[in-house]
Amino acid sequence: MLSTGTIASLQVSFGPCRAALGPWPISGTSERGSSDSSAAHFGIAEGVMNDEWIFRPEFDLRFEQQLDLDLDLVWRCWTEVELIKRWHPPMRLEMHECEVDVRPGGEFRTVLRSESGELLPELRRRYVEVLPHERLTFSDRLQAEAGEELSPLFTHRIELEQLGAGVHFRAYAIHATEQERELSQGLGLVETWIEELDRLLMVGHEV
Repeated sequence: MLSTGTIASLQVSFGPCRAALGPWPISGTSERGSSDSSAAHFGIAEGVMNDEWIFRPEFDLRFEQQLDLDLDLVWRCWTEVELIKRWHPPMRLEMHECEVDVRPGGEFRTVLRSESGELLPELRRRYVEVLPHERLTFSDRLQAEAGEELSPLFTHRIELEQLGAGVHFRAYAIHATEQERELSQGLGLVETWIEELDRLLMVGHEV
């Protein structure tokens, strides 16, 4: 459930991914130009990492929410380990390991643990664009306990904008295929975003 008094607006849009993302890793060029080497390795084209990238509702997933928090605090919640530990794990899970290196080419790595003590597959995230207090672009990858890399999930683009006394938050999910987009939608990606931001808001109000 969303925290009372924290939501000024909410907007959700659905659609398959718009462009130039291939299996992980990818090679070649996008419609906007050649892909950056580190970005291409983690399944994202250069065209997603600039101000010219345009959301197309028929192709992308998007979630927007107004947060009644300070911009600097929201950025810290996305980039500082101790704050990430407090809001990132879903209910009934706890953070077992967390490492964060917020820079282009840096990694975000977490391992969650269930109430029964079972360790979930490792989540590895590669940052490909870091614009402080403005934008984070990154791709996810799950890794099984034995070290086998599972399929990449999708590319994230997180945008923050100071709006009045709060922050306008936008999240985009960009997939390689329509089937992957439909899978994310079916698994409740948008609902997950809502729950994550609700936890982030709770932590932000406690800091």
